[in-house]
Amino acid sequence: PELLNRLAAKHGNLVGMKDSSGDIDTAAACLSVREPFSVYVGKDTHSFQVLERGFAGSVTGAGSSFPELMVWIRLAWESGRVSE
Repeated sequence: PELLNRLAAKHGNLVGMKDSSGDIDTAAACLSVREPFSVYVGKDTHSFQVLERGFAGSVTGAGSSFPELMVWIRLAWESGRVSE
């Protein structure tokens, strides 16, 4: 997040990033770089947290092989079926 803040201060055209750190809290720290700023998370196991915490989306390997699973997760979340 510190490096991202320095880069954003120098480059006004920086509008988003993909975080592949595997740490959802590190990715969340990048959400406040500027408005608007999009953060995509690259870890399949965080797909539900991506929705809950307001990230722009996921870049997932599972989405390539099992797109219906990722769509199902999104639809379940949107319709309030969180326990599923």
